[in-house]
Amino acid sequence: MGDTMQKAIEVTNLCKRYSQEVLKNFSLSVNEGEMVVLLGESGCGKSTFIRILAGLENADSGSVCLNGISMDERIPPNKRNIALVYQEPVLWNHMPVWKNIAYGMAKKDKKVIYELMDALEIGGLEKRFPEEISGGQAKRVALARALAADKGILLLDEPLSNIDEKTKLKNLEYLVQNYKDRKTILYVTHSKMEADFLGCRQIRMDVRE
Repeated sequence: MGDTMQKAIEVTNLCKRYSQEVLKNFSLSVNEGEMVVLLGESGCGKSTFIRILAGLENADSGSVCLNGISMDERIPPNKRNIALVYQEPVLWNHMPVWKNIAYGMAKKDKKVIYELMDALEIGGLEKRFPEEISGGQAKRVALARALAADKGILLLDEPLSNIDEKTKLKNLEYLVQNYKDRKTILYVTHSKMEADFLGCRQIRMDVRE
């Protein structure tokens, strides 16, 4: 992809410290419609970086631009045109699965919901509540919700961890066939297999000493 393409994500010299330094002068540029994998072990700052992009945490220093617009703590998560899948699926316990998926949709289109559920192999769960499904199924409900929201940028933090290999591969294939080169996606994983399967640019993040 050429440098003339629209930058969906432009991060420069991002720093974040808790009890120790997590991110130091981290920079990343992602073109519109590009899928990029952030690959690394727990504690390397992948999830912290995703949370900063989403507006859930503030960096200590550095800059974040999304679609050419500078982001700061005054721009809340719901104004960033981002859909986020957390490491641990966050579902509304009082809503059945289909309503969880529909939550972020501008238009509640059940056809789209059921197509996503079938594609991610959670068809038939639409009337169940989160406490009635497995952890792996909850992960895919959260992923379906992010896809259904149809935002400009997808931030997927370990979206398919703790899912059996056969189902994981089918879900990865679905993402590649339907969203690669069409959506801007940051895909966070510690799995080299997942990263290689997606067949896109990989950014290695290491744990800071």
